[in-house]
Amino acid sequence: MISFGRFDEDDKIVVIINRGEEERQVNIPVWRLGVAYQTRMARLFITNREGYSDEMQMYMVNNGVIHVTCPPVSGIIIKDIGDVY
Repeated sequence: MISFGRFDEDDKIVVIINRGEEERQVNIPVWRLGVAYQTRMARLFITNREGYSDEMQMYMVNNGVIHVTCPPVSGIIIKDIGDVY
């Protein structure tokens, strides 16, 4: 599994890739991208063996971290969408 982030003044993006054959749980320290400690992020895209989806899924950032479940052989793109508090 590998994850990385890209950011600029306007956007903060996380990419997660699970090449493994098993589902993985991962905690991503999004505070390193400048994401607020208590905010939300949205999955923009997921791809796996069955295909892909652009259905949005929300992730709450708690203490600068998001918890993500990654299906086997998958890729996920998640974006900061702003404060909720």
